Amino acid sequence: MAGPGDTRPASAKAPVGGTQKFEGPLVTPLNRPAIATLTVTERAELLIADAKQKFSCTMTLNQSKRTAEQAQQFHICHMFLYNMFKHLKPTHPAMDGRTISWEHLSDASVTWALITNPGEFLRTAAGEPAVREAGKSQWAKGSEPDKNASVKAMSAFLKRYHVTSMAAPGQNQCGEPCSCGGAASKHITGAACDIGGMALLQAALAKENGGKGINLDEFLKDYGLHRPMAHLTGKQREEWHVEALPPKGGKPKHHAAREGHGHPLAKHAGKDGLKQHGTLPPPATTLRQGK
Repeated sequence: MAGPGDTRPASAKAPVGGTQKFEGPLVTPLNRPAIATLTVTERAELLIADAKQKFSCTMTLNQSKRTAEQAQQFHICHMFLYNMFKHLKPTHPAMDGRTISWEHLSDASVTWALITNPGEFLRTAAGEPAVREAGKSQWAKGSEPDKNASVKAMSAFLKRYHVTSMAAPGQNQCGEPCSCGGAASKHITGAACDIGGMALLQAALAKENGGKGINLDEFLKDYGLHRPMAHLTGKQREEWHVEALPPKGGKPKHHAAREGHGHPLAKHAGKDGLKQHGTLPPPATTLRQGK
């Protein structure tokens, strides 16, 4: 039941399919749901609504529509071109011992996990998708993948989606052609999401009570959220990444260096440093792998 003064349409007041979308003005104490009953995304949506209502602070929810296939695409491209993970290595590594070997990546007999069209990344010298012979585990004559063209295609794909750091697999244990054994992206499992505008909220909170406002991380606890990667250093630092606050006495199970997330960065991320998510090594370094 909506509280007094709640002018939102009925569709925004009532839960649909067991979940609540927090849109429009702030929910009142009378209809405010219990935090423990909400998913991470729903908690983030409530935070965003409150920030707008209480502090006129506009925040954005990012990373809410990534599919398992897209996450796997990011991961395979990343693991072939760079591999910034400290503890993950492909089953068939190149001579550098870290990235996926070209010989295995371009093997026509290998079936890629989750990715329905490897030709989007395996390109011929003419820049066209590599094509297998019908019913055979070999490339059609004239349609064999070319390493340089494939490197160019994968680099462009990551750049297009602003993936500039580690990218976790789309499923647990990864799968071919990488098979590094990594855990699925928490954005796929629903255990994490990204919120743009954290710096704006932090600044607004700091102005409260005559400049003695509450700390951002303390404020997030009211929503059952925490930022496990906000206080890391270098390319592992992600101020916008939030997860559910662990139960009292529990410890976060997030291992940034082991899992990674490789967020495609929203263009409307705001002024919280979201676009400064790290830089990729120059593509020239990838051309030397797997010699």
